[in-house]
Amino acid sequence: MSALSVPVVEYAAEPHPNADALEMAVVGGWRAACRIGQFEPGQTVAYIPEGSLLPWDLVVELGLDDPPRLAGPDHNRVKAIRLRGVLSQGIVYGGERIAGLSAGDDAADRLGVVKWVPPVPVHMSGLMVPGPKIGYDIDDIKSWPDRMVEGEEAVVTEKLHGSFCCLGMRRESPGAEPEPVVSSKGQLGQGLRFDVGAEANADNLYVRAWRDHAAAAHREFARLGDDALAMYMFGEICGPKVQDLAYGLQQPRFHVFDLRLDHGYASWDDVRSAAERVGAPTVPELWRGPWSHRLLAAYTDGSSALAEHHREGIVVRPVATRYDTGIDHPSGRGPGRMILKSVSERHLLRKGGTEYH
Repeated sequence: MSALSVPVVEYAAEPHPNADALEMAVVGGWRAACRIGQFEPGQTVAYIPEGSLLPWDLVVELGLDDPPRLAGPDHNRVKAIRLRGVLSQGIVYGGERIAGLSAGDDAADRLGVVKWVPPVPVHMSGLMVPGPKIGYDIDDIKSWPDRMVEGEEAVVTEKLHGSFCCLGMRRESPGAEPEPVVSSKGQLGQGLRFDVGAEANADNLYVRAWRDHAAAAHREFARLGDDALAMYMFGEICGPKVQDLAYGLQQPRFHVFDLRLDHGYASWDDVRSAAERVGAPTVPELWRGPWSHRLLAAYTDGSSALAEHHREGIVVRPVATRYDTGIDHPSGRGPGRMILKSVSERHLLRKGGTEYH
């Protein structure tokens, strides 16, 4: 799944449609504006994606310090922008810091670039105890533009702008008493879960979601049998005071988008069935049928299926769970499980948005 990568590539570009002095660097499905003549075709460069935090000396070297050009309180976070009417995502670097690197290398350590981690508001924090360590993220389809197979049975769901939540159950060994696993994205990745019985967590956003579905989650886990070791239901909690998009909800609501069991990740149809039994809605299903890359333009932008405001984007996956390790691809790399996102331009460029974890 997604982790910060600053890929080293051979520079390639296409014309900017609205500016004679600019061209658009092409890195997979990504486009980043550059001055014409700044880089030579085939030159070894590094692509620094949006969501990267840059060390200040690199910001200065890039000439983005005065006036400040980058986002965040320290003016060092790469964010999508629009230049002369065209979306530009990321920065291309071709300086001495990447000397000796070749196409296919990762320049993150060499450049001192790290991944931006959104803040955690007080009502989303709480008393934690040890739990399973599970990293979960979804790659952008622009990083793997050719990996969905034309014509394969696929499903497109709406990507909701809420707070990632894991509501799950696990036991240490077959037949042992199960315990709840309730966690946020960042905490789950660190092997931590909320103590659902702690008085200090009574008003915690994730614990409140657990209380809404606890009894049904216990029944669903019991349905899997005494030998089942784990059931992790992943979703987005949306609603007021969660993010800048509230989806017309009066109270926060948990929307399921994925399910992980002992054998791995479930198919989309199994996700929907499990969510129904637990009494939780799934994220909206927007389209299902033979995959075509043209569907990205048709569904990424537009209005939410749940409210009148804009859509954050979409998530695309084969209906049946499929993995791509890259063994049969010229690059030798792959996204792993095939589940990819596409974020709308309006969401990327909105003002005053929140990105809490």
